[in-house]
Amino acid sequence: MAEMREGGVGQLIFKSQAKLLSLEFVKGKPLILLKWAGKDPTLPSILLNSHTDVVPSEHHKWTHPPFSAHLDSTTGNIFARGSQDRKCVSLQYLEAIRKLKASGFRPLRTVYLSFVPDEEIGGNDGAAKFADSDVFAKMNVGIVLDEGLASPTDNYRAFYGERSPWWLVVKAVGAPGHGAKLYDNTAMENLLRSIETIRRFRAAQFDPVKAGLKAEGEVISVNMVFLKSGTPSPSGFVMNLQPSEAQAGFDVRVPPTADQASLERRIAEEWAPASLNMTFETCSHLRDLLSETLKLANVKGP
Repeated sequence: MAEMREGGVGQLIFKSQAKLLSLEFVKGKPLILLKWAGKDPTLPSILLNSHTDVVPSEHHKWTHPPFSAHLDSTTGNIFARGSQDRKCVSLQYLEAIRKLKASGFRPLRTVYLSFVPDEEIGGNDGAAKFADSDVFAKMNVGIVLDEGLASPTDNYRAFYGERSPWWLVVKAVGAPGHGAKLYDNTAMENLLRSIETIRRFRAAQFDPVKAGLKAEGEVISVNMVFLKSGTPSPSGFVMNLQPSEAQAGFDVRVPPTADQASLERRIAEEWAPASLNMTFETCSHLRDLLSETLKLANVKGP
């Protein structure tokens, strides 16, 4: 941890103490922690949290390389993966504190800034271990401001009903068969039934949002993120063989007001019924898998 200082000397100190700024609860995943001491250190502190990791990108679809942080000199726009999620708010925190310090202001309470390394894959090795650490306990945190959405105006928006991620993989199995034959209850047929059922649920959740009757954070969002099946061949996939397995992944976000037990029953009975040779896994089983997938996706970039 390091104290926040002002001016050129402070910048040199910041650079020389770069290693001292980070905590590594898991090797290779540093968490950065800054402290702005308040007038009364006995009061519960304020923690402003951000994350430094980003989701992968489809490089060929970008106007500029996504990790180049290209600055458009005519518009002032920055082209960079993570510029909104979540570097923009991180910079707002730092710039606001810089200006307050320059004006001579000193907060009554101590303010901490944390930059965690793995928010996009569940936060198990970053925020979770940080929250369980002695370092965090000694900080006496009273309130945390975490990520929200980028604001296109000068108004900073605060959200208080963060949805929890339920990453879901639905799997279907069935007897393999020739591509020219018609069979009942094939893996693909049953998975497509499940996808259609989930699509109708998604529409029912989304319609009130589009009508302005509910905010996005008040409904359960479901988005399909992958579809996996087929038998690979040198040219792509075997086209005359019906596969024996198929699976689809969904990013499900659940607001704190939702009936979680009801959603669990819906998944088991409607989205992945055992009667159709279907099973499912939820987020607690998938974080390690997603972590490895994101690592590979970032490594494969140009």
